[in-house]
Amino acid sequence: MTTAAAFHPMRGDVYEGNTIQMPNGDVWTIQSGSRGWELIDQCGQTVYQQTENEGANALASFIYSHS
Repeated sequence: MTTAAAFHPMRGDVYEGNTIQMPNGDVWTIQSGSRGWELIDQCGQTVYQQTENEGANALASFIYSHS
């Protein structure tokens, strides 16, 4: 588990099953989806889903913008 503030793709934080503690208390889990990485909340809802042309930096940008 990591926090949104400490999350960084260059430190290996983007991997299947990693959880991110958001400032509001939510916990998001990284999963591999059909198009790339997805973020799933604790209710099982998709919070973020990459498009085919996005990489780990897009995932990180989404996390940073919501922290």
